[in-house]
Amino acid sequence: MQSMVEPRDTTRLLTVAEAAERCRVSRPTYYRLARAGIVPAVRIGGSIRVDEAELEGYIFCDPAEAPGAPPGPAVPAERRRPEKVAPEVDLRPPAGKGR
Repeated sequence: MQSMVEPRDTTRLLTVAEAAERCRVSRPTYYRLARAGIVPAVRIGGSIRVDEAELEGYIFCDPAEAPGAPPGPAVPAERRRPEKVAPEVDLRPPAGKGR
C-alpha cells in the first residue's frame, strides 16, 4: 500500500525584517502598517510572518484598491500642506527716515 502524501504548500513566509526591506520601510513602520491592517501579516505563535504572495500582491496593486486606502485623494484636504508662497517683501525704505 502506498502512503498518500499531500503536496506541500509552496507559500513562503517572510519575517517582518524581510517584508520591510521589500517595501523599503523600517521594521517599526512595517509593524505599524500591519497593526493598522494596511499591509499583510499573520501571527504564528509569538512571531509575525508575512505571506510572500500577499505582500507581492499588495506591492503591485493599484494604490486606490490597497487595503486600508482611504477613498478619494491620497491625502485629505485638511492634512495637505499649504503651498509655499514667498512672502511679499516691501523693498522701499521705511517711511519717516529722512534725509
